[in-house]
Amino acid sequence: MSACLKQISSIISIFDEDVTIKRGGTPVIDPVTGRLTQPITPGITEVIKAAIYPATERDARLLPEGSRARASIVLFSKIKLDSNDAKLNKVGDIVVYNTEDYEVFRSEDWNNIGTFYKHIAIKVSV
Repeated sequence: MSACLKQISSIISIFDEDVTIKRGGTPVIDPVTGRLTQPITPGITEVIKAAIYPATERDARLLPEGSRARASIVLFSKIKLDSNDAKLNKVGDIVVYNTEDYEVFRSEDWNNIGTFYKHIAIKVSV
């Protein structure tokens, strides 16, 4: 790994904080909209280290079109989180940030800068 990439990895690690993740559960399809909803039965809750930032406009362009206007965050973690996949009937992991729930919609492997994953999560509507 180059010196520049090591520096980026170190900078991301400095901003790590404890983040609660809710994994798994049983997804349900809303009979009215036909969309996946959050699990009725919760799965496993765990705490991981992650650096969290507000999503940029560029990040938002990577999200599904109907979700781009909702509040979103970016997480960098050493743990891969599950992302939403309607084709597989799978909801994404839930990130609890500032007492609000955010569902992971996109995960990218950033191992080229030091074993990191970049996740984009969208605020869950209530």
